[in-house]
Order: sequence, then structure tokens, then C-alpha cells
Amino acid sequence: LQGGFQPGNLIILAARPGIGKTSLALNWLLRAGSGVMFSLEMTREECIQRIMADAAGVDLRAMIETRDRAAFARVAEAKTQLARLPIHVCDRSKSTPPEIQAQVDRIITREGKPGMVVVDYLQLLSGGTAKDETHRVAELTRALKLLAKDRRVPVLVLSQLNREVEKRQGGKPQLADLRDSGAIEQDADLVA
Repeated sequence: LQGGFQPGNLIILAARPGIGKTSLALNWLLRAGSGVMFSLEMTREECIQRIMADAAGVDLRAMIETRDRAAFARVAEAKTQLARLPIHVCDRSKSTPPEIQAQVDRIITREGKPGMVVVDYLQLLSGGTAKDETHRVAELTRALKLLAKDRRVPVLVLSQLNREVEKRQGGKPQLADLRDSGAIEQDADLVA
């Protein structure tokens, strides 16, 4: 995507719920080979299962529904390979940008810079001092941009789109469809 993710960039991946933002982000995290995922709505175990299934090239839902033994074997093999990768998943549901920064700093100290930091998703982040949601989200995106810039790591942030995109003929999203703040597009280096 755009020649790869660059250190210091804030990348926003936005879509309506159920489109596959988390799956795509986990795929990119796996391809980065190292990183940390801050999942504010899924458990650590769910994220790890999805990463393993992706690494094995297996549709997780289909594997579970059909009880495909060959797929389970491929996932088990992927689990062994993934155990060696420095990929971390934090599933604390009330994370704030300062807590994310502290966790990233600990990882940098122990292992070096992660290939990517993923936040799933922006509107669930805690923190910000503004009373209205638009300004609170603006504070959060600014803090995440500073994290990317100061730590020189790409930060991928998932975001929701407004419902308006569903009403538009053709359904093609626009920057104005980013939920809660024009500051998202202002702080982002790339919006997908």
C-alpha cells in the first residue's frame, strides 16, 4: 500500500463495521514480522487465532464449522512458527494513548523498534480531555501521530466510517465519512 508503511507515519484504515478492518490489520502486522496490536474490542486469544489462521492460509470460521483436520494441522504448524515472531497483542479495553506509548517504549527497550503498531479501533480509545467526541477524537489522533513520529514507527489506526457512506449512491467512501472528526484526516499521513 503506497510503497509500504513508513516510520513515523500515522495510517488510518477506515470502513463500516464487519468489512474486515481487523483481519486486514492483522495480516499487515503478520507481514511486518514484528509489532504490537492494541485490540480494544477483541480478546488477545481471538487476535492470536486470527493471526495463526492467516499465517496458515486458512479461513478460521470455515475451519471451525467443518472441523477440517488438515486446516487445524496447518494452524498448529503456523502457531509454532509464529511463537518465534516478536508480535504482541494487548487486549486491555480501556487503553489510552499514554498507556500505548508506555507499552511501545517497553517493547522498544526489550526488543528494538516494532515493525508496526496497530490500534483497533480509534473510537474505542479512552482518554482525551475534551467534552465533545469530535474534539476528544482529535486529541487522540494527535497523540497517536506524535507516537508514530517520536518513536519512528508506523502506527496503523482502525476507524469507523459514518453511516452516510451507505446512503450514498455507489457507496464510495470519502474523507468526510471518517467518524467523529476532521482531525483524523488532518493528522493522518495515509487514509485507506
